[in-house]
Amino acid sequence: MSLEIQILNSALSNLVRSTVQQMLDTSCPQPFGDSYLDHADVISVTVTVDQTAGVANVDAPFNVFIVSMASLLASVNGTPSGALSPFGQGNIKLQLSVTGTVLSLACTGVALPDLSSLGVPTALLNVVEGQIKTTIGSRAFDLAPVFSQLGLPNPTSSIIEGMTSGSLVI
Repeated sequence: MSLEIQILNSALSNLVRSTVQQMLDTSCPQPFGDSYLDHADVISVTVTVDQTAGVANVDAPFNVFIVSMASLLASVNGTPSGALSPFGQGNIKLQLSVTGTVLSLACTGVALPDLSSLGVPTALLNVVEGQIKTTIGSRAFDLAPVFSQLGLPNPTSSIIEGMTSGSLVI
Protein backbone atom coordinates (compact mmCIF):
# COMPACT_ATOMS: atom_id res chain seq x y z
CA MET A 1 0.00 0.00 0.00
CA SER A 2 1.28 3.46 -0.76
CA LEU A 3 0.05 6.83 0.34
CA GLU A 4 0.62 10.05 -1.56
CA ILE A 5 0.48 13.47 0.05
CA GLN A 6 0.23 16.50 -2.20
CA ILE A 7 0.98 19.99 -0.93
CA LEU A 8 -0.10 22.85 -3.17
CA ASN A 9 2.97 24.73 -4.37
CA SER A 10 1.23 28.02 -3.62
CA ALA A 11 0.49 26.94 -0.02
CA LEU A 12 4.04 25.68 0.49
CA SER A 13 5.49 28.88 -1.00
CA ASN A 14 3.31 31.06 1.25
CA LEU A 15 4.23 29.03 4.33
CA VAL A 16 7.96 29.18 3.58
CA ARG A 17 7.81 32.87 2.67
CA SER A 18 6.01 33.86 5.87
CA THR A 19 8.26 31.66 8.04
CA VAL A 20 11.47 33.05 6.50
CA GLN A 21 10.14 36.62 6.68
CA GLN A 22 9.32 36.18 10.36
CA MET A 23 12.85 34.90 11.02
CA LEU A 24 14.36 37.84 9.11
CA ASP A 25 12.15 40.27 11.04
CA THR A 26 13.40 38.91 14.36
CA SER A 27 17.08 38.59 13.44
CA CYS A 28 19.54 41.21 14.58
CA PRO A 29 22.85 40.63 12.80
CA GLN A 30 25.90 42.60 13.78
CA PRO A 31 26.55 45.96 12.06
CA PHE A 32 28.65 46.30 8.90
CA GLY A 33 31.11 48.83 10.26
CA ASP A 34 29.00 52.00 10.50
CA SER A 35 26.01 50.53 8.65
CA TYR A 36 23.18 48.26 9.77
CA LEU A 37 20.80 45.81 8.16
CA ASP A 38 17.61 47.82 8.70
CA HIS A 39 15.37 45.06 7.36
CA ALA A 40 15.00 42.47 4.62
CA ASP A 41 11.88 41.57 2.62
CA VAL A 42 11.36 38.18 0.97
CA ILE A 43 10.42 38.78 -2.67
CA SER A 44 9.30 35.32 -3.73
CA VAL A 45 9.80 31.61 -3.15
CA THR A 46 10.64 29.03 -5.81
CA VAL A 47 10.45 25.29 -5.14
CA THR A 48 12.22 22.68 -7.28
CA VAL A 49 12.55 18.97 -6.66
CA ASP A 50 15.75 16.96 -6.84
CA GLN A 51 14.27 13.53 -7.52
CA THR A 52 17.65 11.81 -7.24
CA ALA A 53 18.13 13.09 -3.67
CA GLY A 54 14.41 12.96 -2.83
CA VAL A 55 14.35 16.54 -1.55
CA ALA A 56 12.79 19.86 -2.51
CA ASN A 57 15.12 22.84 -2.86
CA VAL A 58 13.75 26.27 -2.07
CA ASP A 59 15.14 29.63 -3.19
CA ALA A 60 13.92 32.76 -1.41
CA PRO A 61 15.40 35.96 -2.88
CA PHE A 62 15.06 38.98 -0.61
CA ASN A 63 15.62 42.74 -0.77
CA VAL A 64 18.20 44.12 1.67
CA PHE A 65 17.74 47.57 3.22
CA ILE A 66 20.87 49.10 4.78
CA VAL A 67 21.02 52.23 6.93
CA SER A 68 24.18 54.06 7.94
CA MET A 69 24.69 55.38 11.45
CA ALA A 70 24.97 58.94 10.04
CA SER A 71 21.57 58.73 8.30
CA LEU A 72 20.06 57.12 11.41
CA LEU A 73 21.28 59.97 13.63
CA ALA A 74 20.14 62.56 11.08
CA SER A 75 16.62 61.11 11.05
CA VAL A 76 15.61 61.05 14.70
CA ASN A 77 11.85 60.34 14.80
CA GLY A 78 11.93 59.97 11.02
CA THR A 79 12.81 57.47 8.35
CA PRO A 80 16.52 57.28 7.53
CA SER A 81 17.69 57.08 3.95
CA GLY A 82 18.23 53.48 3.01
CA ALA A 83 15.17 52.23 4.89
CA LEU A 84 12.87 52.76 1.91
CA SER A 85 15.02 51.71 -1.06
CA PRO A 86 16.69 48.31 -1.25
CA PHE A 87 20.48 48.34 -1.31
CA GLY A 88 20.53 45.07 -3.21
CA GLN A 89 19.20 41.55 -3.32
CA GLY A 90 20.25 38.50 -1.36
CA ASN A 91 19.13 34.88 -1.48
CA ILE A 92 18.25 32.25 1.08
CA LYS A 93 18.46 28.57 0.16
CA LEU A 94 16.45 25.98 2.05
CA GLN A 95 15.89 22.26 1.68
CA LEU A 96 12.73 20.31 2.45
CA SER A 97 13.25 16.64 3.25
CA VAL A 98 11.15 13.84 4.70
CA THR A 99 12.07 11.01 7.06
CA GLY A 100 9.23 8.74 8.11
CA THR A 101 6.43 11.08 9.13
CA VAL A 102 8.64 14.12 9.74
CA LEU A 103 9.01 16.90 7.15
CA SER A 104 12.10 19.05 7.79
CA LEU A 105 12.86 22.47 6.34
CA ALA A 106 16.45 23.60 6.87
CA CYS A 107 18.36 26.70 5.79
CA THR A 108 21.33 25.55 3.73
CA GLY A 109 22.75 28.91 2.70
CA VAL A 110 22.46 32.70 2.80
CA ALA A 111 23.99 35.10 0.31
CA LEU A 112 23.89 38.86 0.88
CA PRO A 113 24.52 41.34 -1.92
CA ASP A 114 28.02 42.68 -2.50
CA LEU A 115 28.64 45.24 0.25
CA SER A 116 32.16 46.21 -0.81
CA SER A 117 30.94 49.71 -1.73
CA LEU A 118 30.24 50.16 2.01
CA GLY A 119 33.75 48.97 2.84
CA VAL A 120 32.49 45.69 4.30
CA PRO A 121 35.22 43.03 4.27
CA THR A 122 34.30 39.57 2.97
CA ALA A 123 35.04 38.00 6.37
CA LEU A 124 32.43 40.22 8.08
CA LEU A 125 29.93 39.57 5.30
CA ASN A 126 30.43 35.81 5.85
CA VAL A 127 29.83 36.23 9.60
CA VAL A 128 26.56 38.10 9.05
CA GLU A 129 25.40 35.53 6.49
CA GLY A 130 26.15 32.83 9.06
CA GLN A 131 24.18 34.70 11.72
CA ILE A 132 21.15 34.91 9.43
CA LYS A 133 21.48 31.22 8.48
CA THR A 134 21.57 30.26 12.17
CA THR A 135 18.55 32.46 12.93
CA ILE A 136 16.49 30.81 10.19
CA GLY A 137 17.78 27.39 11.24
CA SER A 138 15.50 24.43 10.66
CA ARG A 139 11.94 23.45 11.42
CA ALA A 140 10.39 19.98 11.67
CA PHE A 141 6.74 19.08 11.15
CA ASP A 142 5.58 15.65 12.31
CA LEU A 143 2.65 14.36 10.25
CA ALA A 144 2.05 11.30 12.51
CA PRO A 145 -0.98 12.92 14.21
CA VAL A 146 -2.57 13.45 10.76
CA PHE A 147 -2.12 9.78 9.86
CA SER A 148 -3.54 8.80 13.26
CA GLN A 149 -6.61 11.03 12.89
CA LEU A 150 -7.29 9.55 9.45
CA GLY A 151 -6.89 6.02 10.79
CA LEU A 152 -3.90 5.35 8.55
CA PRO A 153 -0.71 3.54 9.51
CA ASN A 154 2.50 5.55 9.63
CA PRO A 155 4.58 5.10 6.48
CA THR A 156 7.54 2.73 6.62
CA SER A 157 9.44 4.73 3.99
CA SER A 158 8.97 8.19 2.54
CA ILE A 159 10.39 10.38 -0.21
CA ILE A 160 9.70 13.66 -1.96
CA GLU A 161 8.92 12.52 -5.49
CA GLY A 162 8.35 15.63 -7.52
CA MET A 163 5.98 18.33 -8.64
CA THR A 164 2.78 17.49 -10.42
CA SER A 165 -0.01 19.86 -11.47
CA GLY A 166 1.12 22.60 -9.10
CA SER A 167 1.64 20.35 -6.08
CA LEU A 168 4.62 18.88 -4.27
CA VAL A 169 4.23 15.09 -4.11
CA ILE A 170 5.45 13.22 -1.03
